[in-house]
Amino acid sequence: MIFHTSYGNNAFLYIEVMLYLIRYNDWYHVKILLEKFVKRVRVMHILINANLG
Repeated sequence: MIFHTSYGNNAFLYIEVMLYLIRYNDWYHVKILLEKFVKRVRVMHILINANLG
């Protein structure tokens, strides 16, 4: 399934896939995608802060 591949840091692709899943009422995968996205954003923040600090 496409949902389990890694998307890189392409937020637009995430949003596109999310809209596709919502259209088909696939809330299970929407939730997984959101959690992955949030984790990735947190990691990015940590890395940025570490580089600045």
